[in-house]
Amino acid sequence: MNLNVLWLIIIAQLIHVGIEENPRFVEWAKTFQPDFDRRQFLLGNAVIGAYMLIAVGLAVFLPGKWTLALGLSTASYIVFNFIYHAATTLAYKKYSPGVITGAFFNAPAAGFVYAHFYTSGALGPVTAGISLILGFLPMILILKNIGLSPAGEKKEE
Repeated sequence: MNLNVLWLIIIAQLIHVGIEENPRFVEWAKTFQPDFDRRQFLLGNAVIGAYMLIAVGLAVFLPGKWTLALGLSTASYIVFNFIYHAATTLAYKKYSPGVITGAFFNAPAAGFVYAHFYTSGALGPVTAGISLILGFLPMILILKNIGLSPAGEKKEE
């Protein structure tokens, strides 16, 4: 088992945010939240980036079952993030910046990382479950902030 494989998640996320989301996401997000701005985009990605760096760093430098679950939560997060982009693209028939890199970088990187730890025997059902739950928590905040309903449509409360 090589814990350094977790850094692949950071690389995939950097590609995702830097290449596809950065130039397009703010304008797209205004469909759902008209006052969404670049500052919110940068702050949100800085917070997510810090969480990912801390989680992977703890898993790599302080190995253990709990830190592995925390490190793997970053892989879980990027899959849930891809699902968000795919769901909004399909639901509103409007390209969601992030869906392409999510499909071709993030989801495969996450699958590779989970497979690596599973085949090495380090990933059991409890660790996997905890990592999935922890990875979904940041998405709850994103969904609460941006939501899935275009501006003008009544959001259910």
